[in-house]
Amino acid sequence: MCHSFAHKYSVDTKVLLDRVAKQITGPNALQLIDRIRKTLIENDVMLNEIAKRAHAFFGKEAFQSIQMKVKQSITLPQE
Repeated sequence: MCHSFAHKYSVDTKVLLDRVAKQITGPNALQLIDRIRKTLIENDVMLNEIAKRAHAFFGKEAFQSIQMKVKQSITLPQE
């Protein structure tokens, strides 16, 4: 479950970072944006490696089933 949250967070962060990058002009700020982008790329590589290892350990279908069960267990029932 943490893995899927981290991936969604990464995507959201990239979208937000792109919006911020369009609104800034200073060279130091642009350097910071580039450093953040590089870090996000590195994080994506690690997240993909985690997913590969989880699929190899559990099997892809079993891992997805586990994720779905956890998601259902923490979701409030709809009335």
